[in-house]
Amino acid sequence: MKQAGIEIEKITVRYGNSVPVRALSLDVKPGEFVSLLGPSGCGKTTTLRSIAGFSDIAEGDIRIGGVSVRDVPANKRNIGMVYQDYALFPHMSVEKNIGFGLRMRNVSAEEIRQRARAAAEQLRLSGFLDRYPQQLSGGQQQRVALARALVVRPDVLLLDEPMAALDKQLRSDMQFELKDLQKSVGITTVFVTHDQEEALSLSDRIAVMHDGKILQIDKPDTLYHFPATRFVAEFVGTANLFKAKVSNAGGRSRVELDGQNVSMQLDRELKAGDVEVMLRPEQIEFGNEAPAGSVPLPVRVQSAVFVGVATRYLVKTSSGQVLRVDVSGVQSVRPAAGEQTTIFWRLDDMRIYRDGMLEP
Repeated sequence: MKQAGIEIEKITVRYGNSVPVRALSLDVKPGEFVSLLGPSGCGKTTTLRSIAGFSDIAEGDIRIGGVSVRDVPANKRNIGMVYQDYALFPHMSVEKNIGFGLRMRNVSAEEIRQRARAAAEQLRLSGFLDRYPQQLSGGQQQRVALARALVVRPDVLLLDEPMAALDKQLRSDMQFELKDLQKSVGITTVFVTHDQEEALSLSDRIAVMHDGKILQIDKPDTLYHFPATRFVAEFVGTANLFKAKVSNAGGRSRVELDGQNVSMQLDRELKAGDVEVMLRPEQIEFGNEAPAGSVPLPVRVQSAVFVGVATRYLVKTSSGQVLRVDVSGVQSVRPAAGEQTTIFWRLDDMRIYRDGMLEP
């Protein structure tokens, strides 16, 4: 299948007085899987619809394979799209649903049959060709929608929350299937979701959106461990945040946590003033003695809940701040609810934000 990149150059979309997308730019490399991640109303679906040609752009340009499609109608853009509700035709069999786009392109009946059956085999649907959508499970319906999108050999594949209607286990299974399929086909893919776990597991890169703009686009591990803004830190994963103050002496900075009687000496110098310190729950550990290069803090355990891959704790500091701590199986210290204990974290793990932006 042909690989075509997508270049979005400073597009703005307006609906009357509403501006859901504002001067947004994004480059998707040929064969890449990029997710648009953000809360409801952030502009991610509008951006996807703009690529597809269903939402007109007031400013900017969109190029697919290096060619502008700004003035190209949706039915001429050679795009495969899968919707949240799959949009399958209930009166058509699986085979006819898969071949629908080819019929609209006036492909011969024999070629439609061959290509529809090849697509069905690729997506493990060969035994369901005579069934109707209502006779299929949610996962099978999703595969039919994917087969219908791919059988026309589109330049790019657009996915609008296609797993939102699936239960948790099936959703997890389909994530792996979708990732394997996308890589085997090699098609450039843009995926819209509000589910951070889904985006982290599927994507080559993730663009986090808010208020019609992209705040950060990065590989999943970089996005998680080095969120560029406080918003990204809180939206992608769980963030424990402390208010703190920075003071400087001798070319080094001291960070004091407000109300916690804790100060930390950094090997670099930051601008003095108010900041916030961010820690992920899994970066915090329990222990009576903090190793060198780490920061101890006395706490009382409020609750402990086993969630399978970890035990999830809520702990309260002496100032009343509640933190989340996730303890995996490799950690041996597991205090009980009500117990007074100590948490610690490594200086290298924490991130510092000033005015909502990550300090370098």
